[in-house]
Amino acid sequence: MIKKRTNLAERSYSQFFNEVAELLEQARKYSARSVNAIMTHTYWEVGRRIVEHEQHGKKRAVYGEALIERLAWTSQGSSAGASLKVTSGK
Repeated sequence: MIKKRTNLAERSYSQFFNEVAELLEQARKYSARSVNAIMTHTYWEVGRRIVEHEQHGKKRAVYGEALIERLAWTSQGSSAGASLKVTSGK
């Protein structure tokens, strides 16, 4: 009789553990999606602001890499520094 209770308790614990593990896994997935959505919006907003800055109210802008390089250089040592790295778009 004691052995049956132990097996039942172990199965019950195993099910409980699996449910908790699944909750944690779902939370990781949801938080990753949320972070990805926030970062996508943030990068889009940064791009929009760069365009506005470069255009100075004009319909079109003369683009170069000077602004991007300046942003990357200025951000070194700041909390934004890791996000602003100049890479070749080629």
